[in-house]
Amino acid sequence: MYMLFKHSLSFTALLLTLVFAQNTVAETRYIDDTLRVPMRSGASSEHRIISFVISGTKVDEQPSDQPNEEWAFVKLANGTEGWIQRTYLKNTPAAKELLAYSQNEVAALKQKNSEQLQEIKKISDELKEIKKQLTGLEKHSEKTDKELAYVKDISKDVVRIDTSNTQLLEENELLKASREESQQLVTKLESNQKNQGIIYGVLAVLLGIFLGWIMPKMKSNRSSDWT
Repeated sequence: MYMLFKHSLSFTALLLTLVFAQNTVAETRYIDDTLRVPMRSGASSEHRIISFVISGTKVDEQPSDQPNEEWAFVKLANGTEGWIQRTYLKNTPAAKELLAYSQNEVAALKQKNSEQLQEIKKISDELKEIKKQLTGLEKHSEKTDKELAYVKDISKDVVRIDTSNTQLLEENELLKASREESQQLVTKLESNQKNQGIIYGVLAVLLGIFLGWIMPKMKSNRSSDWT
């Protein structure tokens, strides 16, 4: 029992140690850089505070008939006017405002870069489409060139056929003229043969008449010679 009680106490002590150890672990924290600058009703710390101005707020220094090297008479955007110590005033924005401005600039540049990337992608897609169309046009041009060459070959054949046809027509005309001349010659020859037949007939008749006239005389002469 004593040993069991001792072990129980040890375990309880260990648990308490772990609990306290967890509660004492350091946690990281940051100091708030927001500064609340008091605006007073006069140019001294004895005047009452009329408002608090958060660091980084833009103010307009106003001309005053009470010039002061330590205090400035300023006006807020909402129209509130008062005095603020010059140690809180700077000619440039606070680091927080500059950081916010830089972050806005970075965000704007990222947005612009994203838009430019989208525009580049769009242009790239358009270039791909143009290249695709150009490839199609080149293929169409090749096809057109082949068709044009084929038409030129056909045109050459047409010219050759037309030339051959013209030559055949000329030869046909020559053959027609030659045939007409041949027909005229045949007609002339036939006419000449007819005339020759008539002449031969007339000559034969004349020869018959002559022979009919001369033969009796020759017989009579022969009879007188015999006697």
